[in-house]
Amino acid sequence: MNQDQIVSMNVNAPTETRMTIPANTLSFVYDEVYQPDLTPRPAWSRFLENLKDVSTEELSRRSLQADEILNENGVTFNVFHDSRQAERPWSLDLLPLIISSGEWETVAAGLQQRARLLNYIIRDCHGPRQLILDGILPPEVLFANPGYVRPFVGLHKGPSSLTLYSAELARGVDGGWRIMADRAEAPAGAAFALENRIVVSRTIPPSLHEPTVRRLAPFFLTVQNTLKNLGRHLSDN
Repeated sequence: MNQDQIVSMNVNAPTETRMTIPANTLSFVYDEVYQPDLTPRPAWSRFLENLKDVSTEELSRRSLQADEILNENGVTFNVFHDSRQAERPWSLDLLPLIISSGEWETVAAGLQQRARLLNYIIRDCHGPRQLILDGILPPEVLFANPGYVRPFVGLHKGPSSLTLYSAELARGVDGGWRIMADRAEAPAGAAFALENRIVVSRTIPPSLHEPTVRRLAPFFLTVQNTLKNLGRHLSDN
């Protein structure tokens, strides 16, 4: 055995880099992971501990695998303000945004309250129009709106006129949540959420699996049952 062979045998294999999440250094951005004293937020503690068992190389490999699955499944999105209506590949970050159950309950309660308010406004605008009579809503705001359909007046008989509601949320620098937009049409984001959950479950490292993640199935079952109930009075066609 020559000297070159001896040297090559003694060279250690390169070590993999452990995965970490750096603290945010921007004063105008809320740090989701770390508190001001740089200790992990309670909801993130276990995830960060498990993340130590994952290398950056492994996460990169799994991210590429996720991209391949999304591409094979034909998952794309359309930028609606793009005049070319170009479809773009859907991208997915395997590292999740973790929100504690307590915080989410507060957010959910606020969204439910907002949905009840919007439902009341819809019913009032297509019914007694008390908001106009009380001077809260200017008449021109309602009657000049191209989305206002006069033949719908008086048709809202059931307990709810708002079938679906979702909101675009953003975190403020103070940690509070802000509603950027209301959505009450087709729930396009729900399909992306389901696809994301499926792909993540197939590609995320086993050590990062969280048994306490809130399931999506109850939402989709509720939507399915709601649509069935709405269509009971309709004919088969």
